[in-house]
Amino acid sequence: MKAKAWGAAIMFILVAVAFTIAFSQSAPQLINYQGRLTTSTGELISGDTVDFTFRFYGTQASNTVCLTVLQEDVQVSNGIYHVLIGSGTVTPGTERDLAAVFKNHTEVWLGVQADGDAEMLPRFRIGSVPYALHARSFDEQVLADFLGTFLGATDWDHDGYPKIQSGSTPADCNDGNAAIHPGAPEICDGKDNQCPGDQGYGYVDEGCPGVCTDADGDGYFREAGCGTAPDCNDFDPNNWNACAACVDADHDTYYTGCNRYLTIFGPDCDDGYSLSHPGGTEVCDNRDNDCDGQVDEGSNLCPIRPHSNDYCSAGACLLSCIAPFENCDLNNVNGCEADTLTDEFNCGDCNYCCTGGDFCIVGACQHSCSDGGKNGAETDVDCGGPECPPCSTGKTCLTGPDCQSGICQAGLCEPITCVDNDLDSWYIGCSRYITINGPDCDDNGSSGGSCHDTCTNFYQDSDNDGFGNGLVSVSRCTAPSGYVANDDDCDDSDSSSYPGALETGCDGKDHNCDGFLSCYHSCYEIKLAQPATPDGIYIIDVDGAGSMAPFQVYCDMTTQGGGWTMVANFRNPSDYETYIFAGNNQVYGSGYPNPNSSTSWADWRVLYGQSWPEDFAIILDSAWPGWGDAKVIYRVKNRSIMPHYGVAHDLTTGDNLYYSLNFGSWLDVGSSSSSATISWQPYSNTNQPLIWFNAGGGKTNFYGAGITGGDNTWFHSSHMFIRNSQ
Repeated sequence: MKAKAWGAAIMFILVAVAFTIAFSQSAPQLINYQGRLTTSTGELISGDTVDFTFRFYGTQASNTVCLTVLQEDVQVSNGIYHVLIGSGTVTPGTERDLAAVFKNHTEVWLGVQADGDAEMLPRFRIGSVPYALHARSFDEQVLADFLGTFLGATDWDHDGYPKIQSGSTPADCNDGNAAIHPGAPEICDGKDNQCPGDQGYGYVDEGCPGVCTDADGDGYFREAGCGTAPDCNDFDPNNWNACAACVDADHDTYYTGCNRYLTIFGPDCDDGYSLSHPGGTEVCDNRDNDCDGQVDEGSNLCPIRPHSNDYCSAGACLLSCIAPFENCDLNNVNGCEADTLTDEFNCGDCNYCCTGGDFCIVGACQHSCSDGGKNGAETDVDCGGPECPPCSTGKTCLTGPDCQSGICQAGLCEPITCVDNDLDSWYIGCSRYITINGPDCDDNGSSGGSCHDTCTNFYQDSDNDGFGNGLVSVSRCTAPSGYVANDDDCDDSDSSSYPGALETGCDGKDHNCDGFLSCYHSCYEIKLAQPATPDGIYIIDVDGAGSMAPFQVYCDMTTQGGGWTMVANFRNPSDYETYIFAGNNQVYGSGYPNPNSSTSWADWRVLYGQSWPEDFAIILDSAWPGWGDAKVIYRVKNRSIMPHYGVAHDLTTGDNLYYSLNFGSWLDVGSSSSSATISWQPYSNTNQPLIWFNAGGGKTNFYGAGITGGDNTWFHSSHMFIRNSQ
């Protein structure tokens, strides 16, 4: 089985010629080639056969294949293989055989491919030596390539030119011979000392004694004694004895005085004028520009100038104006610039000017009402006067006919809305009233009426409730139908809403126009809608459009931002152990929702629909006749302390509540000696406990608590509030 991936290191190349005819002097058709083959990991290939493809190129980096040779089933032993290139299948490229490759190319580079792998890099330059058995010299470049590849040399012959170009130093074309490099002089050594691109490259010992060189192929040799006079420039096929006379005096790239014109242009018919030479473009200059023996021949010699048919005469381009245009400014560069039909400075003829604001129209001076300027009898730009249309609002005028509205007041046109509908000489819709009367407050009155500037504002009463809409009004002498003299209605689309009307229930409307909806969901909603609302009793509707009817509650609108809805009031000094306790749907006691009631009461309707209020507080109040006015407020500030219904929570520790004394700053209770727990139950239709505030440990827990007076202070009343947006 053949290896599929090779890593090749060609250690040496033995090149010889195997002749089909003994001692033949023809180019070789077989090349003796030997190399070493390893795997990609460096292991020697042994005991295997490999198909080798050899490709020949003209340069190292060329993509053009000169010839391809396939050598199949080549035996590889200990990494070494040997093959006669040319004995296998030959596929022509640009050349038909090996002989043509070496004959037609100064350099031959070999590319090697093993089986289906890619071609190995780098390619190697390969040379052939006829009569290899008697060879006395070697291919210097092949040796230099070999040494440079395997020994790492970059300038093997030490001539200052590296094998590969380095910066501005060009690459050496033969790194095996120090006498051969770019720009090298010919030293008569039997070799071509120059490199491709150098003058003299491709010739051996040119200029040396006994050598006849004709580099430019003009039949004249560089060296004397070669049958012709020495060539004055053997690299220029146009000259051999006329180098000094072959010149381009006017630098137009056309020459005179040369032996011939093979690679240069010439001869020039006028070498003192750069615009004249064979094949030149004829222009109007009274010269033979194209060297055809004629001067200024042909048409279109002159530039095309505006409105003119120019022509060439005696080397100059002359104007020929096309009517109605004339060259009135006598400047030939811009052609015939004046249109005598419209030019007010050259109207009908050059230098005939229109005056008095007239314009040149069809070659005659006339007045125009569309020239963008105020002239003639116009009262304003392009309007007014006997010749132009009337002016629009705000334009200058002299009399009424100068204006579209027919009204000229103090020199300015009034708008077309400036009218006197009732013909009482009082106007409306005018921009000002200087020389006319107005505005008429009732221009729909009778002709000659006396109500001109004493009208009254009347307001639309669409719902006929006797109260008008302040946004819709008219000014009249008397009230029109459907209008009233006041603008007090807060909803002109509802006849049940007007100042003093009775609130009809929680329908979301402000029936009595007092700035409040007939019913809110909570005290907090009222506070948000009316921030200046004082403490007091209000109607709320906790379930909106639900079945529960609206009811009255007490709202604390001042404590800690206001918006607190009172739930319960307790006045039983003995009920401090289970301090607040009630069931669903219970409304008991008397005096509710009076916060100052001397009896206890609770209204659990306030809690309808509440899973846990946004804010919750219990106020312990010593406001009892003769007991002063000290207060302690327990306020839960983090409702997440109640994650489960019916679970008691300590209100006196951690970050669970605020504590306030005499309405001072809120402070954390921390580890107060007081203890209090609270549990919260969801609202339901069964009669079960809702809130349980337990002081615990007896009434001594309500003594002191930071209140001045120590143990002599009792709290005989408490209020429970909640604050919710709903």
